[in-house]
Amino acid sequence: MNLKHRFQTIALPKRFRRNAVRFFDRCTFVSLALFLSLMVFFNFGLNYSTHYHLIPLVSLMLIFHGLTLIFSLRNKESTFHGFFTLILFLPFLFWLIINANFVSSVSWVSKLHLIFYFEAFVVIWMSFYHLNSILRFGRLAAVLIIPIAYSLYVGGAQFFQGRIVLNEDETTGAVTGLFYDSTSFVFFISVIFATLMPAVFMRYWEKVKQFGLFIFGALFFLGALLAQDILGYGILFMSLIVAAYISFNKVKKRYYFTAFCLFFSGVIIALLFLLFPYFKEQFFIAFEFEGSYYYFEALKASLLLFAKNPLAGIGLGNFSYLVPTLTSVALPLKVDNPNNSLLLILSELGVVGLLLLLIPLFVAVKKCFKVWKESPRREILYSSQVVSTQRFALSITMCLILSILLGGFLLSISRTPFFICLLAIAFTPLGLFTDSKERFILLKSKPAKFVYSLLSILLAVSFFYDSRRMLASAASYEVGSYILNESFFENESERLRLLEEALFYADRSLEKNKDNVDAWILKNEIINGIYNINSFHFMEFKEPLLISSKEALALNESYWKAWLRYAISSSVAGDSVEAEQAFAKAVEMAPQSFETNFFMAVFLFNDPSKLEEAKSYAERALAIEPKNELALDMIRKLKI
Repeated sequence: MNLKHRFQTIALPKRFRRNAVRFFDRCTFVSLALFLSLMVFFNFGLNYSTHYHLIPLVSLMLIFHGLTLIFSLRNKESTFHGFFTLILFLPFLFWLIINANFVSSVSWVSKLHLIFYFEAFVVIWMSFYHLNSILRFGRLAAVLIIPIAYSLYVGGAQFFQGRIVLNEDETTGAVTGLFYDSTSFVFFISVIFATLMPAVFMRYWEKVKQFGLFIFGALFFLGALLAQDILGYGILFMSLIVAAYISFNKVKKRYYFTAFCLFFSGVIIALLFLLFPYFKEQFFIAFEFEGSYYYFEALKASLLLFAKNPLAGIGLGNFSYLVPTLTSVALPLKVDNPNNSLLLILSELGVVGLLLLLIPLFVAVKKCFKVWKESPRREILYSSQVVSTQRFALSITMCLILSILLGGFLLSISRTPFFICLLAIAFTPLGLFTDSKERFILLKSKPAKFVYSLLSILLAVSFFYDSRRMLASAASYEVGSYILNESFFENESERLRLLEEALFYADRSLEKNKDNVDAWILKNEIINGIYNINSFHFMEFKEPLLISSKEALALNESYWKAWLRYAISSSVAGDSVEAEQAFAKAVEMAPQSFETNFFMAVFLFNDPSKLEEAKSYAERALAIEPKNELALDMIRKLKI
């Protein structure tokens, strides 16, 4: 009796721990699936205000993961698949932290982008541990089908209904899905199309399932054609080549598949020409590539920025902020990337960052390709000869990885959080089919497990607090900037109301993150706008105007925008000597900025002896933005 009782008392905790491991393991999987699914619905993580709500899921993943390790009983319950490939990505993450804190010119932006890369690392870390079977990986894919299909539906609605569904804008013609541009939409669609092709043409499913997937894949291919985007079509073609190579073993079948898809494309485009005249018009505009000037200028800018600091780069996310500092490139501020991931990473993270990323990517892709080539082609399943599970899963993985990496040459995928996470999770099957040397038992001793779990939970809490604070600041800053821009089109009373509202969001942004230098600049600009309406209350605005500009300058003396706002504030305060020096500094730092040249022209316009100099600055501003009404008006005044 005593022995039986003793056995029961021992067995009960084991049973409890085993159930706890299963529970927390499933909670981690659910958190991961929800995170990826909701990111699609939330503009693929691009919108700061919606991304804010995704942070708890990342923290929960880390907490549940830590608790899984605490309650694990056996070594196999603590096994990482493909662990040694995974840790190769750690140096890149450490470099991002160093780059954001010690290299970046606009550190608050770099830290914001660092959030997205950290999320991707958490995703791949969780995937290598918790997606420990093909069944679970398949379940994740099944969950993601819903938001993916919805994005395709939105793109179709935008084309056939002639309106933007996203954000309820009534702009006709653009097919962007849940993205903000057509190229990203086509890239997303192309990647999914390429990933579906092995499932369609490899004999693994029943014919009914294969046919259903074929229809699904055809819809994605059609959706990509509707977008009328030249770069997108290039990405689609590369995805097509990848799908053909991976899905078929014989060279002839690869050629036949590619030829059929191209013929199918021609037929569909011809039908769209006949049925939708607008498509024909936009199609030829796309192939004229009207934005080619900005495209090649952006590529040139990335190389010139790389030359500024080849080793360490200019700072994560700093591309658009430092483009105006170049003397031979003129780009509008809205161009924030060169549509080339390789050049973007090279310019922002330097040779060090690029190598630290390429090395693990090369190792992982090489291993995946090797295992794929060596995997058995056929196996007996349900008394029928089909493609082996290993080859089937790795074929889908290879299509996903290669289509993402190749598409990165025509799109800056590192700017979209979902694409980073998608690439991260694409390597998961690699860990499932690698040899035992790649499998690592994480922390065999109980004290080590406890410390690891505690660190995981502490990291989750820290990430939750810091990332939500920074995202909230960025979201408020964006809202304030939007309201400020909208105020320019309103009458005086309505503009004053909007400016006061914008000031509220600027203060809210600073409340969340005092290091947000752009929020200080925004606040300064808003106060200046209010002062222009109520100029008779000069003393009321003078002090906050100067304080906000000095705070921005104190935070970052190497930021041209901070010098520009300090110059404007000094000019308004009547300190013309200080203002002229500050204007000169701003122009020196950002010679290709419309703002620095235009405001310098405005400042010099007030001095009759410097009208010719003012004219040269106004002409330079007009050359940067030829259709800017303010610059045109200034030129007209100077010619009178």
